[in-house]
Amino acid sequence: MKTLIGFVLVVLIALAGVYLFFPATQETKAAIAIAVNARTANRFLATDSLWKKCQPQKSGSSTATFSLVQVTYEAIGLTANVGSKVYPNNLLILPFAKDSAILSWKIKINGGNLPWERIKLLSQKNLLEADQVKSLLCIKSQLEKNTMLYGANINSGLMTDSVLITTTFFTKKYPTITEIYDQINLLETYAKAQKSIATNAPMLFVHENEDLSGYKIQVALPINKSLNNTNEIYTKRMVLGNNLNTTIIGPQTHINKGLTAVQNFVNDNQFTMPAIAYQSLITNRKNEPDSNKWITKLVFPVY
Repeated sequence: MKTLIGFVLVVLIALAGVYLFFPATQETKAAIAIAVNARTANRFLATDSLWKKCQPQKSGSSTATFSLVQVTYEAIGLTANVGSKVYPNNLLILPFAKDSAILSWKIKINGGNLPWERIKLLSQKNLLEADQVKSLLCIKSQLEKNTMLYGANINSGLMTDSVLITTTFFTKKYPTITEIYDQINLLETYAKAQKSIATNAPMLFVHENEDLSGYKIQVALPINKSLNNTNEIYTKRMVLGNNLNTTIIGPQTHINKGLTAVQNFVNDNQFTMPAIAYQSLITNRKNEPDSNKWITKLVFPVY
């Protein structure tokens, strides 16, 4: 009789331990730091394509798939699909610094009330947590690539051209290559007449009027010394600070996408631009009719 009572007590204590240390609802926890600010992370975590790319690799230890549901400024609403069960959850985006953030991800999962179901739930929790870590590592690798985020390889640099001669003209339609190079030739001719030499490729800035009535075009030529102004040509000095730049190979459509990409990078990282962005025309368009071979460096002065 004493043996039976002792056995029952052991069983009861074991069951009490299971119910105490293996709750019916358990929570996974996964987090990672990323070298991307919260605003940028939010925009790209809100895309289905990123989540499709960063699903856990299918293997014997992978149990979950994650689906995007909704997006707020601070969190990404998801579902974790584990077998036949679906667990709603949120991935929090926590600002850490101007150029970094922390992704914090918790998921509550439920088991049954039977002891062995609760013990099994711990194993499921560990597998799900491992899948979350796999996805976060993939997300980190994708978000920290400028090319993936913005469609361009954006670099930091220094301004080197302190003296420019520049002229401005207006067109009803987007300027042609002939119109642009007629003005560049005007600058080159003036520089040569003043015994000045170009120190870099010609610069181009095209601005569409807000009322869509036409375009304001400014071309500039970096030179080695200041010159007197004329009725059409002006000398300008540039502050030699920092810049963001990317090199584009291809026609104007590629260049426009590059301009948008770098502008998004400037906005996301809250840079200030002390001067306008410009296209540095590395390839002479008049000498190279194949626009697919054009090389253009896009430069955004920033601080």
